[in-house]
Amino acid sequence: MKNYPNTWLGEAVAAEIAQDKIPLAYSALGAENYADRVTDIYDLVDVHFMPDTLLDETDKTALERAGKGASKFSLHPAQDPWDLKTFSDAWNTAALKHREAMCALARDYAAAVHQRLTLPSGKQLDAIVTEAYGPRNHPDLHEVDWAEYKRWNADALAIFAEYPFVGLTLSNHAEPIFSLWEDVAWQQQGTRMIHGAQRMPSTR
Repeated sequence: MKNYPNTWLGEAVAAEIAQDKIPLAYSALGAENYADRVTDIYDLVDVHFMPDTLLDETDKTALERAGKGASKFSLHPAQDPWDLKTFSDAWNTAALKHREAMCALARDYAAAVHQRLTLPSGKQLDAIVTEAYGPRNHPDLHEVDWAEYKRWNADALAIFAEYPFVGLTLSNHAEPIFSLWEDVAWQQQGTRMIHGAQRMPSTR
């Protein structure tokens, strides 16, 4: 019998949460081969799509002018000495330049998720996006221009909304200032996009 790596974890809670009709979720961060990792005791997969911005060498050089490590993933304390306007300008240029490729990345990922939701038994898993669209290391500071970040998130959200995810979030960004959550109009627009999307038929 195949040894599924996540069976023991699900079995520990499956019976108890079933009494309250709570679905059992598998969090698939970097391990999206669902059929090789979970059994029928699972009901849905928790999808994380958090790509960093695509960068070419010119972009990396421009970002590094903002501060050491600005072209790579950096924890927020490491970003304190950066020149945030230089970072913003370089990041926005890169995001705009690679927008089409980033959208293609989103389409490929969303399609791949839904191609993997059928377990060997034939059971169809649901999919919900709880961390979405990235990038994870955008400094959440008022000095940073968020316009291109919001456009990228909206582009990716529109792509994911075409697929039969049972739940979508607008962005995974939740840092100290919560800049995205201060923009009520942006939140409302994203919610309308989700509810108004012409979605593919559900797999269920």
